[in-house]
Amino acid sequence: MFSIFCFTCLGIYIDQGLFQACQSDADVDEDFSFLQPLDLITKDVNELRQIIKEKKKNLRKDGEKEKDKEKEKDKDKDKDKDKDKEKDKEFEREHERERARVREKERHEREKENEKDRERLEREKERDKQHEDNTDSRMITDTEDKHEENGISEGNFTSVLLFIYFMSHCHF
Repeated sequence: MFSIFCFTCLGIYIDQGLFQACQSDADVDEDFSFLQPLDLITKDVNELRQIIKEKKKNLRKDGEKEKDKEKEKDKDKDKDKDKDKEKDKEFEREHERERARVREKERHEREKENEKDRERLEREKERDKQHEDNTDSRMITDTEDKHEENGISEGNFTSVLLFIYFMSHCHF
């Protein structure tokens, strides 16, 4: 019994030594598989091979699961990137709509200002015309008053008024 115990301990020791040596190597064999010392003692070669095959299957399945998880993560990252791109595009479209609204508002304000300027110019022209008409009528009225004071007849008065009007509009 003691010899079996020593043999098992020696197997573990050698096994650990080989494991540490393999870990330090750059070329680690992926087919290397650990077996429990008790399995080495109690099981025959075919059972040990079966255990190793099962472990390899499990490792492959785990590796495939990890790869699938990585693929899913990559897909999620791609989806997130696409969503970010869509958000950026939507933000840009909204920004462009806002700029268009601002441009339209500015154009509308310029049109309003232009309309106000036109109205103001028309009022000024009308005021100038009224002022000119008032000035002419005052001149006629003043002339009539002077003629009445001087006793000029109405026939002469009309010809004098035409003469004054003609002289005020003609520039020599």
